[in-house]
Amino acid sequence: MKLVILWAVVALLSAAAIGSCSINHRSTDFLCERTSQCSTDRVCSDGFCVLRRPVDAGVEIDAPLPPPPPRDAAVVCPEQCTSCDTDAMSCTVDCARGGDVCDRPIVCPEGWTCDIKCTTRGSCNSGIDCTDAKSCSIGCVGPNTCNTIACDTSNCSIDCIGENSCTNVDCGSGKCDLLCTGGQACEKVDCSRACACDVDCGLNDCLGVTCPSEDCTEFFGGCTSRPQGCNLCQ
Repeated sequence: MKLVILWAVVALLSAAAIGSCSINHRSTDFLCERTSQCSTDRVCSDGFCVLRRPVDAGVEIDAPLPPPPPRDAAVVCPEQCTSCDTDAMSCTVDCARGGDVCDRPIVCPEGWTCDIKCTTRGSCNSGIDCTDAKSCSIGCVGPNTCNTIACDTSNCSIDCIGENSCTNVDCGSGKCDLLCTGGQACEKVDCSRACACDVDCGLNDCLGVTCPSEDCTEFFGGCTSRPQGCNLCQ
């Protein structure tokens, strides 16, 4: 009798073991044709909603790496600039760098700051136009340079150091600062509309300089913005 009971117990244990090893098929609840049929934490793959891949620092593990950011295109300066800083919107025109840039009209780009270096003989004689610039610094160092300069509303600082430089300067309505120490420099300077004008003639007579008013005229020629009412720049 004991033997029969023992065999019955063994049979029951075997049946339980076989049942625990049976295959657990996927539930029909996870059948899908597209991901929109799955819960937000699953994707449709091979007809079943499966868990998404784990995420590490915002990138799926084993997922392809994102493409590298595009390389910045080469900085392209405005045509008349021999060098520039596009972020600062600053332009340098250096006649000593060669080429014909200083044989042609020089136009400072609109809203830019320009540093124009007329260091070679006869350079910048086709005209310098700073009428739309933010500001211009112009060095007329070589002899017979800077035949015509126009500034308009921009601020201009001009060094007329070369002999016979700065034949005709129109300061416009902006702030104008000129140093006319070159022999026979600054033959004609019109500051009549400038909000402030300072013209230092050195040993030149500056007979061709027109200041904003008589109160802004230096006794020995030139202009000054020091007296009251001679500096109206905002």
